[in-house]
This record gives sequence, C-alpha cells and structure tokens, in this order.
Amino acid sequence: EDRQTFLMMGVGIFANILIGLQIGRMQGNYSIVFQRAIFSIIGILFGGGALYLFGAILNFLYFRVLKKPPIEGHAEFIGGGDVKLMAGVGAFIGPQVFFVLPFWICVSIALAIIHVIISKVAKGKFSSNIPSSPIHFIAIVSFLFYQAQIFDFMTVFFSFAILIYSARVFSNA
Repeated sequence: EDRQTFLMMGVGIFANILIGLQIGRMQGNYSIVFQRAIFSIIGILFGGGALYLFGAILNFLYFRVLKKPPIEGHAEFIGGGDVKLMAGVGAFIGPQVFFVLPFWICVSIALAIIHVIISKVAKGKFSSNIPSSPIHFIAIVSFLFYQAQIFDFMTVFFSFAILIYSARVFSNA
C-alpha cells in the first residue's frame, strides 16, 4: 500500500538524519546531517529509478520487440509496488541500493527457476506469477550482510563474462 511505502521512505530519511546527527555530534560537524538526508534521497531515486528502468526495458523487449501476449493477464514484469519497495529500501541504505540490482537479478533468476521446477513437479498447481517481495527481501538482506563477498563475486562474474564476450568478438574478427 502506498501509505506504508511512503512511511518507510520517510522513516528511512529520518533514520539517516538521526545517524547524521549522531555522527555530527561525535565529530563536532553537523553538516553531515544534510549529507545523510541527500544520501537518503539519492537512494530513493537510485532504488526506485533503477528498478523502474529495468522493468521498463524488460516490458519493452518482451511485449513490444518479441510481441508476446500478457502472461496470465499481467502485462508487466515489475509492478509499481516493487519499485516503491526498492525506493523505500534506498531511503535506508542510500545510493548503494543501485548495486543491489544486479544481485537482485541473479537471485530473481535462481528463485524463478526453483518456482518453475516446483510448479512442474506439482503438475501446474502453482501460479506462474512469482511473488517478488520475498525476492527483494532475500536479495537486500543478503546484500547487507555479505556485501564484500557479493562485490567480489560480481567482479569476478562480470570480468569473466566480459572476457568470454571479448574472446568471441575477437575470434570472429
């Protein structure tokens, strides 16, 4: 619901301002309060904006380019609630929420595969709609606790992907 999401964003901004007040009191420099508030607002824009953009690209590719019909009546991959949820998370963790997105995509793909396998075993008793809030939760909590390891993994993964792509491009040249 919108009220809960906006409340979460407000609490995130307020929490970052309180953190700024505490740091400012310890350092004797209260300009950090303003920095923490901006940190929160940028997090809202990065979290909600990046997920909205990702969803818009998916929707465009699937429904416009590939001209596929809606799946069980749904004509969007990422709903507005998902975007608002990531914006609220961005209010708490700031611009780092932008780095959650690639990890969130990996978690989403893994859980979607598990969901498909379970629905095949259950012989179609599961809906093809995959609830994304648990996926957000798993990705965000994992990111917060294992941030360094996830950055290391993503660096190796994307470096390896770029290396393979470069080898294919140069082998065709």
